[in-house]
Amino acid sequence: MGESLEQASLKVVVFFILMFVGRGLFTVIRPPVSLVISLGISLFLSCCFLIAGLSGWPWFLVATGLTMAPFYGLAMAYLSEIFQEDSSQAISTAMAMQSILVVVMHLGVGCLSDYFSLRRALWVGPISLLLGLIFLWRTHESQKV
Repeated sequence: MGESLEQASLKVVVFFILMFVGRGLFTVIRPPVSLVISLGISLFLSCCFLIAGLSGWPWFLVATGLTMAPFYGLAMAYLSEIFQEDSSQAISTAMAMQSILVVVMHLGVGCLSDYFSLRRALWVGPISLLLGLIFLWRTHESQKV
């Protein structure tokens, strides 16, 4: 991509502004579809936008801030829905796991970027989002039974 430092910094700032605005919107606006569908849409669009961004359209990388924005809050609501009485323990466990996995992700992407390139290492993102989408679908299907 060969971005200048100024352009890269601008894009990072816009990414976080979009994430902030998106989370704010989802705080006051309830999606008209179920939690599972909302989570699936977030995962799918984030994956598509990341693929587009990694394929040469960097503003799509920026726009993933908006597509990822609702996921965390919706995921916590989904855990509360699934675990009901045990939701506080489930959410605490999920937050602890998420904290650990963020560190592991940064370490993993850092190591991959050392061996390959940062652009190639960032493909972990779409792969992880697809795995998350499959896991969400399988979890939802098992809840129906």
